[in-house]
Amino acid sequence: MSPLRGRRPRRSPCETRAVESSGVIALIVVAVVAGCSYWVFRDARARVERRRPVVAVVFGLTIDNPQMWAVLCVFVSVIFVPMYLVARAADD
Repeated sequence: MSPLRGRRPRRSPCETRAVESSGVIALIVVAVVAGCSYWVFRDARARVERRRPVVAVVFGLTIDNPQMWAVLCVFVSVIFVPMYLVARAADD
């Protein structure tokens, strides 16, 4: 029977720090996306209440309610957060 059987190989300190830092970066990205999406939802809802909704049409799909803006921002934030800001500015 081998003496190493059943043991996991030890990670070097550099490998451990890399795993920890990538986890922290992932949490930061998730927090930023969630924060942006929450802000978009609150802002869009406030504009609907003032009767000035933020509206955009993408490939024939009309985005005009706060829930849709927030969901799209969560899943495709790189595209829809800037699009929301442009559509929002067009209304002002």
